[in-house]
Amino acid sequence: MEVNQAIIWLAGVTGCPAPSLSLERLLAGRSNVTYRVLADGEPRWVLRTTPSGELLSSAHDLAREFRVQKALGGTSVPVPAVVAFCEDLAGRPAYCMQFVAGPTVDSATALRRPEGSPAADKVCTSAARSLGGRAPPGPGGAGGGGGGGR
Repeated sequence: MEVNQAIIWLAGVTGCPAPSLSLERLLAGRSNVTYRVLADGEPRWVLRTTPSGELLSSAHDLAREFRVQKALGGTSVPVPAVVAFCEDLAGRPAYCMQFVAGPTVDSATALRRPEGSPAADKVCTSAARSLGGRAPPGPGGAGGGGGGGR
C-alpha cells in the first residue's frame, strides 16, 4: 500500500487534513488488508484494501463488500457506516468506513472457544443478539448482487 496516496485520498473523503492522518495496520485480517485510520492519534476510520500480488477477483471483491455493508447500514443490522469506495487506490480497490470501538478477535480459535476469550465472548454474544429473529436476505438482497460462493 502506498501510504501517501492513501492519506491524500482519505483526506479528500473524510474532510480531515492530510497532515493529521496516519495509518496503523491491523494484523488480524486473513484475507483483505485492514488499517486503522488515525486523526491526530485517535482512531476515526478503517481502510480496507486487497493484498498485493495475484488475486482471485471473487475472493477479494471489495466492491461487493462495500455494497453489502452500505445496504445493511439502512437496516437494524449493526455495521459501521461506509464513507467511500475507490476502484484504484495505488493500484488496488479500497474503501473507508467509520471506526467502531470494541473487542477485536484475532483468531478463529478464539471464536470457537469464547469461554477462553472475553473479547470473543462479547463478539459472539453481540452477533447472536443482532441476528436473533432475523430472516436472511433473499438472493441478491443486501446489495450482494447474487454471487456468494454457492
